[in-house]
Amino acid sequence: MASGERKPRHVFTDAQRSWTGDNIWEGVRPLGPIRSENWKAPHPRLGELAFERWQLPGGPSYCELSFRAGADGPARFAALQKELVQLGIRQAVQQGAKTRAAMQFFALQQ
Repeated sequence: MASGERKPRHVFTDAQRSWTGDNIWEGVRPLGPIRSENWKAPHPRLGELAFERWQLPGGPSYCELSFRAGADGPARFAALQKELVQLGIRQAVQQGAKTRAAMQFFALQQ
């Protein structure tokens, strides 16, 4: 989209476009770029862990760690938190969605 080869409406599914209507897409323009990196790694007790890092241009970066909790989710989450503390990895005091943070970042750039 940023190169102009694709229109914003083309990155959404037919269902998404029908939900919003066709006229909304003409004013949409790409924000970014956002450098994104993704990894997956096995964990002996938690199963597969998924890591995602977003780096905003000249701005902050956001990291996300996720796993499928299952029926014993609270216990597994507590085990993950304990392990992170032992590794010296701290959660952000204020948690939030990285998409919202990125949109706010780019809104201030306009």
